[in-house]
Amino acid sequence: VLDQFVHHPLAYFPAFYSLKEVVNGGSISDGLAKYSKNYQEDLVALWKLWVPSTIINFTFMPMHMRIPWVATTSLLWTCILSYMRGGDDVMPLDPDEAMNIGGSQGRALKETYDLGVSAKPEYSYDKTKEHQLVTINGRDRIGFIQEVTQQVAENAGNVLDVKAYKVGREGVLIMLLESDPSTAKAMRKSITSLSQKGSAPVQVSVQSTQPWLSDTDSPRCKDGIAFTAHLKATGPDRPGLLRDLTRFLSDQNLDIMSFSCNQHLVRQPGHEETQNVFQMSGVVRSFEAVDRSALADALHDFNANHNCRTQIVEVEDDPATPPSGPRLSAEASHGLTATWRDLNRRGCHVA
Repeated sequence: VLDQFVHHPLAYFPAFYSLKEVVNGGSISDGLAKYSKNYQEDLVALWKLWVPSTIINFTFMPMHMRIPWVATTSLLWTCILSYMRGGDDVMPLDPDEAMNIGGSQGRALKETYDLGVSAKPEYSYDKTKEHQLVTINGRDRIGFIQEVTQQVAENAGNVLDVKAYKVGREGVLIMLLESDPSTAKAMRKSITSLSQKGSAPVQVSVQSTQPWLSDTDSPRCKDGIAFTAHLKATGPDRPGLLRDLTRFLSDQNLDIMSFSCNQHLVRQPGHEETQNVFQMSGVVRSFEAVDRSALADALHDFNANHNCRTQIVEVEDDPATPPSGPRLSAEASHGLTATWRDLNRRGCHVA
């Protein structure tokens, strides 16, 4: 009785949750807050196993079998506890490794880290709640997002961030969800079950995560974002063009916040044949001061060498630049004017 109703509720579980949070970069108070949310479910699961096992042990087991029986029950309880509470562990990721989107669907969370302009963003996460990153992709259809959000609402979840887009005929949905620990498992199960529903099954990935910055994290935007701009590019499509453009942005130390690209056929005036033309758009930024004149010159050279039209138009002033300083859009326009002249000489009409 003392073991089940005093030791476990008042010592065992508090120590388990506190140690688990400290190991994962949290604090003892975070662990105790999670235990306060889960204690009813944890204790019921504990008593369902240990109370019958103890009765069987002291009633039917011979003396020499009691210790192996307790050891076997303890092993089974460890497996149950690991399944219930160990599967939601959040392993800290290195900030650079976190941007490796191809390596893991959950590692794109660095986008969330860098949304703010300081080491500790203004948006607040409830550390007593469970956070899950959901990635769903499959054949797009009407009601695709509604089905997902319905499952979130039915399990008292909250959508903190969402991105949805189409790639060809496929729909892609990425969501950051928040819920009470007591409903997190049910919400995960409900969302995962969507992969088996409908005539066109989808692929579902649900991964527990810790979206907030810890005291040891060092985001790239810790000193603020010095430059933000819209990126637009268009021109005749050819293999390697995306590689060259992203290499140019990397050489200019510009970080890509968002990016999209597509192709379409265009009929040239006075010609029967069509040409495959690409269109790119996105948002780029820099965490360091930008030399706008140098960037405009480099952009002009890139356009001339690749026979395309690329614009980088600043959307707000660099904090390090006085209000009277020149904006990139003016510099870029000067460079693009020369590029348009070059394209006009080649038989195009660009205004």
